[in-house]
Amino acid sequence: MAVVLALITSVLWGTGDFFGGLATRRDPVTRVMLWAHGVGLVAIAIAAPFLSDSFIFRDLVLGALAGLVGLAGLLLLYQGLSRGPMAVVAPLSALTAALVPVLWGLQSGNTLSPTTFFGLVVGLAAVVAISWEGNLAAVSRTVT
Repeated sequence: MAVVLALITSVLWGTGDFFGGLATRRDPVTRVMLWAHGVGLVAIAIAAPFLSDSFIFRDLVLGALAGLVGLAGLLLLYQGLSRGPMAVVAPLSALTAALVPVLWGLQSGNTLSPTTFFGLVVGLAAVVAISWEGNLAAVSRTVT
């Protein structure tokens, strides 16, 4: 069941990023972000009382900080999608999103499993291959 829920979450997250990136091509990034996070905040405010029977102020503060960091990351992603080719920006942001927790784990004393190491190497190779100068001619557009 966990794998199915993770797959559904991944599809929904990717779909949201895709349509958010498309929206930033016709509307300012700040407007798209305001709507996306505004709707999310309302949804969480409605659902939160039903999801927990205890309230811990520290958790609220950490959640708010995580939301602000997520907002900054999404703002950078949408800004990149509004200016550059989606075929380059999306894989690069995905690799970065995977690399940050790996680096955090390494500095905390954890080691990389062979599968994780292989995934990072393949991801990095894919970003390099997609970003190679010769391939950009097919997907690039002029930014004004």
